[in-house]
Amino acid sequence: EVLRAWPEVRGILVDLPTTVARSAETFEAAIAQRVVRGLGLDRVGESFKGIGSVQLADGFELDDDPQRIDVDAVHAFISGESYWGQGRPRERVELAIRGSRRVVGLYRDGQLVGFARAVSDGVIVAYLADVYVLPAHRGRGLGMELVREIVDGAPADEISPNARWMLHTADAQSLYAKLGFSTNPPTYALMERGRATSAGDRTTSPSPG
Repeated sequence: EVLRAWPEVRGILVDLPTTVARSAETFEAAIAQRVVRGLGLDRVGESFKGIGSVQLADGFELDDDPQRIDVDAVHAFISGESYWGQGRPRERVELAIRGSRRVVGLYRDGQLVGFARAVSDGVIVAYLADVYVLPAHRGRGLGMELVREIVDGAPADEISPNARWMLHTADAQSLYAKLGFSTNPPTYALMERGRATSAGDRTTSPSPG
C-alpha cells in the first residue's frame, strides 16, 4: 500500500519538520503519523470511534472495529453472492470499507459471517449499504441485530441520531420497516445519477452495487 502511494509518501517525508529529528523515536513516530495521514488512514481511525464488541446469543458477536473486518470475506460475498454487487472488484470493496463512516461485522467463532456499512457526513444524512448475513446463519434475527447496531448503536458524535437514513433493497423491506424505514414517497422527489459505463453513457439502474 505504501509503495503504491510512494509519490504521496515522498512528499510527506520531505515535508517533515526538522525539529522532529530531536530523537530517533520522535522522528520515527512522526514519519508513521504523517504516512498514515497521507494515505487517508487516520480518517478511518477517527471515524470509527465505535463502541466495541456486543455479545449476542449462541456465540455470535457484533463488532464495529474496522481493523477486524475480513475484506476477502466481504468481497467474496458481495462479488459472488449478492444481487447488488456481482463482480465488484476487491479493490472497490476495500476502498468502500475504508471510506465508510461506520462498519459493523457479525462474527461467529472469530469468523466474519455478516457485514454492514454506513456512508455519512455524521450529521445530516446516512446511507446504509452492503448489508448481509451468510445463508447458513439466517433465520435467527441476526440481520435485525446487525442493522439495529449500525443504525442505532453509533455514538452521537459519529452519526447523529437525527441523521436521515436511506438505503436500497430489493427484498428486505419488512426487515427495515421494523427499524423505522419506510417505502412511502419522500417529501421531495429522490433522484439518482447513474454510474458511467465504458461507453461513456450512464446507467439508469437503481442498483447500488
